[in-house]
Amino acid sequence: MKKKSEVWLVDDLPSNLKNFKSNHKHHYNVRTFAHPNQVMKEISKGKWPDALLCDVFFYNTVNEAERVEKIVDKLSENLKRAAKEANANDHSRNDSKAT
Repeated sequence: MKKKSEVWLVDDLPSNLKNFKSNHKHHYNVRTFAHPNQVMKEISKGKWPDALLCDVFFYNTVNEAERVEKIVDKLSENLKRAAKEANANDHSRNDSKAT
């Protein structure tokens, strides 16, 4: 049996860590970290993953992170709705003319 690759995820949102691990633990050895300093500690011990995924936005508190994530989700939904209204995601339309 082939050894599973080790994947580390760094994210300050506990729900992201939980969901990632739940969704990928069957294919990878997943380790999760709530702060980059925890990863740096492991690396300083000479431990390295096969892949390292790192969130780029870290917040002072979980509440702050969740508040910002809700705002981002709402903005994303607004953009999707605007794109739909503009038929931007209508792939059946062919605007280029064949010559």
